[in-house]
This record gives sequence, structure tokens and C-alpha cells, in this order.
Amino acid sequence: MDGPLPGNRLRPRLRTAALAGRVLMLAAASVLLCSCSALGLVYNNADWWLQRSVDRYVALDPVQTAAVHTRIDRLHAWHRAHELPAYADLLEQASARLAHGLRRDDLAWAMVSVQQRWDAVTEQVAVQAAPVLLSLTPSQIAQMQQRFAADNARLVRTQLALDAPAMDRERTEWLTAQFEYWAGDLTAWQRSRIAALAPETADLPASRFAERERRQALFLNFVRQSHDVATLQISLAELMASPGPGSSLAYLQSVTRYRELFAQMVLDLDRSLSPRQRVAAATLLRRYAAELRSLARSRS
Repeated sequence: MDGPLPGNRLRPRLRTAALAGRVLMLAAASVLLCSCSALGLVYNNADWWLQRSVDRYVALDPVQTAAVHTRIDRLHAWHRAHELPAYADLLEQASARLAHGLRRDDLAWAMVSVQQRWDAVTEQVAVQAAPVLLSLTPSQIAQMQQRFAADNARLVRTQLALDAPAMDRERTEWLTAQFEYWAGDLTAWQRSRIAALAPETADLPASRFAERERRQALFLNFVRQSHDVATLQISLAELMASPGPGSSLAYLQSVTRYRELFAQMVLDLDRSLSPRQRVAAATLLRRYAAELRSLARSRS
């Protein structure tokens, strides 16, 4: 993982997706982006959080607001019943694999498993988002376009405009914090191994930002031109695919290279883990799995 753009600490990698995926998929992503102690609080209030996220991008009329609330509730209920148990299974399996030492096929398993869960959720996101998006007026779509532009300008100003060393530091600090959360204090060598990744993938932030802008433009175009729910659902699902159809060769090459180098870094770090670090990470994975199972059984 690298964070959506350097400096966005503990935020899901969904900022490159369209608004429909972004505001609804946060419920799914949030469960693994907070401490165990806060997990239930964050997840159980995801519907309120998502409603606020929608409000930030477009001013809805009362009928649209009620529709968004209903559809977020449906997505949240489906996610609790179907996805949380699947996440718990994955975390338990990941804990067992980590406890025995990781191999490259373990990382391949993880990538496939995450992609399967992503596909399941994006299908539901498209189903719930499309009817509301079709109800948007031209002025509301223009509001979203302006919000996208403002967000992009801020990202360029505060992150992409950094010089190369500063950007590398931002990315390295974010990634180091993730590994420290799971394994505890890192050794000097482990820190240096993590720090080596950013300079080797210096093209990633710019290529991901270009992809973000491409998807935003496609999203707005889909919403403007779609005339039926089924067509828009298909368009949204394709847009949220990772990588999606139409992604540039430069972006695909950048992401592929990053994934390969990231996988090698994880394997190197795994071989360097002390018994204490390995137990800490495996135990935390099991704790998350147990918490997710508990959340899946609860009603609120």
C-alpha cells in the first residue's frame, strides 16, 4: 500500500475512484483503517459519515437526500451481513500465513482475495448509487465538477508540488507508520528497507493523480449522458475496477512496477521480523477478525 497520494494519512486508496464509489466504498474500507478499539464506533456510524461525504460534494434536495440515506442503509446492511464475515476469514488466514512466514504465493493469494472483495462491493455500490445519480440536475453535476477541481488543486498544491525528497519523505513516513502499527517498533534496517521504495517508484503519485482526473471526467460524463439505471450501473462498475478499462499504459506500468517492488519489500521485511514482531502482527490480525465477526452479528 502507498496511500492515495503522499501525505493522506490512513485514508483509503479510493480517492482515484468516481464519487459514487468513493462515498459508498468508504464504509467497506474504513473497517481496516482504524484501531481495533475504534472499529465498532467507526463502522456503526459509517452511514452518517457517508451522508456527510455526499453533502460535501453536492447539495441534494429533500427527496434525493432521503434516497441517498435509504441506499446507504441498504449498502451498510448488506456489507455487514456478507462482507464482514468474509473479511474476518481473510484476516484469520492471513494471520496463519504470517505466523509461518510469508512466501510469494501468499502475497498472490492476498492480492486475489482483496480483488474479489473489491469486485463484490463495487457491484453493490453501482446498484445503490446509479438511481440517485440519474436524478442529479445539470447544476448539481456542475457542483461536483467544481468540487473535484478544488480537491485536485489542493492535492497539487499541498502534495504533488513538493520536491522529490519531500515527497519521498511523505510517502515513506506514511508507509512506515502502517508497518509500525502492525509489527511495533521497527529496526533501523527495516526502516531503511521501507525508505528505499519511494525513490524507486517516484513516478507513482503523478500517474495516479492523472488516473484520478481521468476517472473523475469519465464519471461526470457517465452521469450526464446516462438515461437508464442498468447502463449507468455497468459504467460505474467498470469505472471502479482496478485497473479500469482505458487506463493509460504509463499508469498501468507504474502500478505494476510498484506492486512488484512492494511485494519484494514485504518479503524482505517478513524475513527480518523478530519473533516478537511476528507474534504482534499475527495477533492483531486475529483481533481484527474477531472484532469483525462481532460487528457482523450486531445490528448497529
